[in-house]
Amino acid sequence: IAAGPDHLIVTVNAVWAIFDKSGRQLLRRNFTDMFTELIEDSVIFGPRIVYDQFRNGWVMAALARSNDKHRSWFLLAWSTGPDPLSDWYIWALDAGADGAIDSGYWADGLGLSVDNTSICLTANMFNAADQFQYSKLRVLNKKDLKSGGVLHGWDFWQMRNSDGTFAFGIQPALNMSQSISQFLLNVTPDGMGLTQWVVSQHSRLAPTLTRRFVSTVPFQMPPDSRQPETQRQLDTGDTRLG
Repeated sequence: IAAGPDHLIVTVNAVWAIFDKSGRQLLRRNFTDMFTELIEDSVIFGPRIVYDQFRNGWVMAALARSNDKHRSWFLLAWSTGPDPLSDWYIWALDAGADGAIDSGYWADGLGLSVDNTSICLTANMFNAADQFQYSKLRVLNKKDLKSGGVLHGWDFWQMRNSDGTFAFGIQPALNMSQSISQFLLNVTPDGMGLTQWVVSQHSRLAPTLTRRFVSTVPFQMPPDSRQPETQRQLDTGDTRLG
């Protein structure tokens, strides 16, 4: 859910809806219908929505993959203004592409953030057998989105923690003020801390990515949770950040 000056937008699995500030639903739409001209025969999931206060508009994203799990897309929608009932630009970006390399992997666990110059998309990449491979980050230039044309950006993939282990579940921070840096976090698998990533923007140059380890109080995964009237337990998940 995200809030703008006069509206709320809620995204849930395969649908999204617009509400006014009194809670009255103004529009409900299916992601499949919205992106049907760009992709077909695919599964759409994991949507995110943010209000971009730097330009007074909305940014919405979701993931899609082919049924055979060999193709995957970042679905991106950009409102032309603060009124979400007005026009939107839409794109389907190849999530399996690492720069110019076709990985053949599919994306899960979408992260989305926006600052004054760029949009950041993060994902965990899996093979067709649903085995985790690595995490990736895509940085898009906001100037390209304003016209609804071809988007240009940069990919960072096979991202690793300071100890050499693969980073998992990287999530970008929400930005409340203008900055030349975008911060991201993921939990380290040893239960000892976090990896903080910083994307630094440079005028007319590609962004750079740095990392550092941030120690925390040691932690571990909680045990599976009991349910009443059944022996089956609930999987409490993993350490990814929500």
